[in-house]
Amino acid sequence: DYTDTSGTLTIAAGSTSGTFAVPITSDSTAESVETLTVNLSGASNATLGRSSSTVSIENVSVFNDVLNINLQTLWQMSWDSRTWTIRGDSTDTVRLLGHESSYDNSGDGSASTFFEPFRLNGQQTIDGVVYNVYDLWDARVLIEVGVTVVYSKRDLGKTVAGENSQPDFWYKWKTVNENQTDAYTIQNSWDQDGDTITYSIDPTSPDAALFNIDSATGEVTFKVAPDYENPTSASASGITDFSSLSNQMLQQYNQYNITVIGNDGSGEANATNTQQLWINVRNLPDYDGYDPTNKVPFFKEMWDDQTTFIDDATDQSVQIKGYDLDFDTLTWT
Repeated sequence: DYTDTSGTLTIAAGSTSGTFAVPITSDSTAESVETLTVNLSGASNATLGRSSSTVSIENVSVFNDVLNINLQTLWQMSWDSRTWTIRGDSTDTVRLLGHESSYDNSGDGSASTFFEPFRLNGQQTIDGVVYNVYDLWDARVLIEVGVTVVYSKRDLGKTVAGENSQPDFWYKWKTVNENQTDAYTIQNSWDQDGDTITYSIDPTSPDAALFNIDSATGEVTFKVAPDYENPTSASASGITDFSSLSNQMLQQYNQYNITVIGNDGSGEANATNTQQLWINVRNLPDYDGYDPTNKVPFFKEMWDDQTTFIDDATDQSVQIKGYDLDFDTLTWT
């Protein structure tokens, strides 16, 4: 566990002590506290008070603190609070054991085992400390970032070959603006086994070549910002001039279609799930001179007792009230 077996200790003139280093090597063997003896001999121009000393080596990198927590334990700790906070560092490990129960599902007297794991649900910062958030039903555990957390069904050894839980994810439908690359983001994702879901675009999708996807988050973006007046969807393939098309046809050609694949990496038959996305692009007034920061004025006629019409009169009048949210002065023609 140490590499040097001999060396020289030098004590500066006027001093009563000196420092020397013993290089320690780390191994992966779980051992109790180890010791080594340092012997001093052959002193020159010095008197030794002690000629030997014992040094202890602690295996702090081997014997980490491990805390096992299940849902029942949390309930027993407190019925009032449903949030627990755990602080620690990289030498600590927390095993969130979830909730396990047995039940007779078929009514034939044979018990089936049900296991529900905790779920990682983002991060939270409290008093400058960043915590990972783990939820299970009404229980929430905040564990300081840096602590090793074992919580997934697979990592806890609760999965059974051939009984993989299919990953699930979904996107919220929306219309996206032209001239920007942002498209869709995943609203929620879940894997009952705690497997990490990796995302990709099905290359056989009609418009797959026009999009990028973040394999970790599932965020879908256009490779090139779409132009409503010049759509590049598969349905618009072969058309070079869109200027004569009706708005209804342009809307049709500004609809893009891809299929996203989520893979939990288990290798099981149901390791993947898919979601088909229809991405509709919205037209914006992007003509020359258009100012996107300006708000369009609006007005309405005020039909009331002050509105009068006189037969055969040269002048007729109706009261009109106008509004401008930028408080610009309106002129009338």
